[in-house]
Amino acid sequence: MIRPGAGTRDKRAIIRIRNDKPTDEAGLTSDYVEVAKRWAALEPLGTLLINSGIQTGDKITHRIIFERVRGIDDRHEVVINTRLFRVVRVGDINEAGIDTLLEVEEITGSPESAPSMPGGDPYE
Repeated sequence: MIRPGAGTRDKRAIIRIRNDKPTDEAGLTSDYVEVAKRWAALEPLGTLLINSGIQTGDKITHRIIFERVRGIDDRHEVVINTRLFRVVRVGDINEAGIDTLLEVEEITGSPESAPSMPGGDPYE
């Protein structure tokens, strides 16, 4: 895969970790820890790739590429504007150690994600 060129990383992304904790009512409450902020390139995948991923059990809707952040795994989420993405797989472009490539599933439409979305500009 070729690294994105200058100007293609045009989305402000917040990488965060989600920690669910039990509540007294036998439910869960979520706590979020911000890991990093990066300029990112967001690439939607074609329907052929999405459908082939579903057949293998992984639903991947987009790829996100940004400057390297160590330690990302499937417990992490990425927020871009008002969109929320769950990390499915983590990679490194050309094994160069410069960029992080995430294969993610968009979960913005989930009602459970609405209260966790940050308001306004994430860089304010």
